[in-house]
Amino acid sequence: MKKKILFLVFGLIIFQTKIFAQCNQTTASDTLDVNNINALIMNGGDMWWNRALGAAHYYVPKANRVSTLFAGAIWMGGYDAAGQLHVAAQTYRQGGNDYFSGPLDATGNVNTNTCSQYDKIWKIYATDIATHISNAMHTIANTPTSLLEWPAKGNPYAKGAFGSSLTINQTLAPFIDVNNDGNYNPLDGDYPNICGDEALWYVINDKGNTHTESSGMPLGVEIQCMAYSFSSANAAINNTTFYKYYIVNKSNYVYDSFHFGIWVDYDLGCYTDDYFGSDSSRQMFIAYNSTATDNPCPIGYGTNIPMQGIALLNAKNYNLNANYKTKGIYFYANGSGYSGNPTQATQYYQYLTGSWLDGTHLTYGGNGHGGTITSNYAFPSSPSLSGTNPSNGQPYWSWCNPTQTPSDLRSLISVGPIKLRPGDTTELDFAAITHWRDVYPCPSFAGIEAARDSVFAFYNTLSCGKYGSQSTGVNSVSSHENSFSVYPNPTNNKVYINNPSHESFTVHIFDVTGKELQHQNCSQSINEIDLTDYNSGIYFYSIENKSTTILQRGKLVKQ
Repeated sequence: MKKKILFLVFGLIIFQTKIFAQCNQTTASDTLDVNNINALIMNGGDMWWNRALGAAHYYVPKANRVSTLFAGAIWMGGYDAAGQLHVAAQTYRQGGNDYFSGPLDATGNVNTNTCSQYDKIWKIYATDIATHISNAMHTIANTPTSLLEWPAKGNPYAKGAFGSSLTINQTLAPFIDVNNDGNYNPLDGDYPNICGDEALWYVINDKGNTHTESSGMPLGVEIQCMAYSFSSANAAINNTTFYKYYIVNKSNYVYDSFHFGIWVDYDLGCYTDDYFGSDSSRQMFIAYNSTATDNPCPIGYGTNIPMQGIALLNAKNYNLNANYKTKGIYFYANGSGYSGNPTQATQYYQYLTGSWLDGTHLTYGGNGHGGTITSNYAFPSSPSLSGTNPSNGQPYWSWCNPTQTPSDLRSLISVGPIKLRPGDTTELDFAAITHWRDVYPCPSFAGIEAARDSVFAFYNTLSCGKYGSQSTGVNSVSSHENSFSVYPNPTNNKVYINNPSHESFTVHIFDVTGKELQHQNCSQSINEIDLTDYNSGIYFYSIENKSTTILQRGKLVKQ
């Protein structure tokens, strides 16, 4: 039995802006499945569900094929200088699409051929990258196909959907530029700059056709997307999938009151008995079951019920060097009325900004509607708590306090309002975290919060997936007047760094996925770095001065 989705019938769409292409809806999909999760990702701005079956596909644990999530997507919207609202959003494609495959060109447009060529998801494994790096010589024959066809700038071997050849003259898939020539060529030793033991990369835009999902005016944005995961002995990491989006404004519009965020339709096994809450300090949405048994409908978790968190990890405007926090965590119901499904651009934007469809804002307590205290976080209290919250003098507010009837809800983690200027690149990173061993009903949030803290600490060690290319310094390119000597290389256990300038510096050691393994502050003329506990393989180092300027990069081989 499929989950029932409310299908909406749209009338005549008024064309508010010139359409530059007639792109079809995207068809590509692939899975993350390297750890305890099997998650279906689509390249149409949505994920975690099987469109053909109308069924959830975020299996955790993957062997049981029970899902904690049904669907997710990126929503965004803002006003131009003339006061016109632009919105891009996606739910289940029942009304249509707001996102299309492919990058935008220098004029902020896209053609149907580009959309067709980029109707693809590129999948990469860290093991293939490690094998490529270890090759003394690089040929077409010994280069993994995934690396050979990577859609990066300048790649002469890049392939799109159905084996189409791509000519790429702009910044697209991230890569490590071994010879620092600004272009990707795997036969030069260049390789994808992914995060994770497994990564999916794709690029979409909101300019490929009319917005038949939201009926909104296009924003003119390109979104470069990476979904990734790690196989780890750490339970929190092994039960997490990660998502990185670079949102590039390629329009001529300055958007004020711009909001963007993560839309989530959570279904914790059975979708009729779910509750949710929020943790403002951890910028996390949390789904949990209303009872101690999750009944099948058609499949449930029984009595071994997890919690599911969606946590914002990073939101940043690179052009302004500005970091953002969540504005709020909101919700609405699968139905009609003041809290029902949105059907037009203004309503999608209202939910992004914390307003109900009747124009009122979320309020503290009860069902979040009609109260006297405005709130930006729905159900912010742990369900295990009751009584009065000493921090605000108000009763704890969760679905357990006061007890409410569960329903089929959707939630939004929203960032904004910000200003998005032409050319701005904004990064959005989040993680889907699953946690077990909670006592139902009305469980404590302590376990899922601890899991989030572990995931967040791990995320902060990563240096990967950067927008555009990065030089690796295999040739140790340095702007430092007196370059550092790093020896012996290869090594069996320790390396030494000769520092002729005698200035203090910090050395960072990374694995091939970009995960930082250690950093060490150095101030001696000869400095020792211990690699004894590392497995044999390829590693990278970077040397920074006090102002974090990179003085030298290089490759290390541990025998």
